[in-house]
Amino acid sequence: MSSSLKYLTIKNDLIQEINEGKYTPGQKFYSEAELKLKYGVSSATVIKAIHELVNEGFLFRQQGKGTFISKSKRNKHVLVSESDLSVKLNKSQVTLIDVAKEASESINKILNRVFDSYFYKIVRLKSDNDIPYAVQTSYIPENYLDPKKLAERSGYLSLYEHLAEFNKIDMYSMPFTEEVTVVSNVDVHIAKALSIPEGSAVVKILRTTYKTSGEIIEYIETFKRVESFYLKFESVRGAGSGNTVDIS
Repeated sequence: MSSSLKYLTIKNDLIQEINEGKYTPGQKFYSEAELKLKYGVSSATVIKAIHELVNEGFLFRQQGKGTFISKSKRNKHVLVSESDLSVKLNKSQVTLIDVAKEASESINKILNRVFDSYFYKIVRLKSDNDIPYAVQTSYIPENYLDPKKLAERSGYLSLYEHLAEFNKIDMYSMPFTEEVTVVSNVDVHIAKALSIPEGSAVVKILRTTYKTSGEIIEYIETFKRVESFYLKFESVRGAGSGNTVDIS
């Protein structure tokens, strides 16, 4: 079974447990280690399932304490979930394109740091069945990454696991802002990486993730093929009911 199918199976199983009333609001949920043991999967698969349950309002996370059943319904009236349409049931691959240590004034302004501060620029390509669908560039201040741990280039493919280990930061529970637009005449290098004609329209996603103190941990620029982008708005009236609008 592919990793995508595994995470969906885990997610659906956990939603069923929650909807059946197995837990009470505020009760502590499974830990990542418990879910890995329960389903026999990797950390990445478990983290993805939990991340989506948090985004959809079923769970909430507290730094250093764990994951809990949501007490409030404020995020359950309208659920907004974003996904990669073309990889729902297939295996996704991530390839590291470039890593550089830079000190750009424009990026440091976004990161809210001194203009000559150093940060890591990490460019990755996401593909499905060898078809590229997203180019993602992450900008992370150098103090958040351990160069010794990331000596091997493969280490940059699991940044969030590294941040959790090196800085005890759970990126999936951190507050963030995100801006989504559709742009045309994309940069020639992006078009080439995505194997699309120059001038094609793409989805551009700008995401900034913060610590609870307001300090910026990561700024990401992502360009996706339009046909790979999936956005769902769901109005929930009660358990098991609701209206769903898909935009893809």
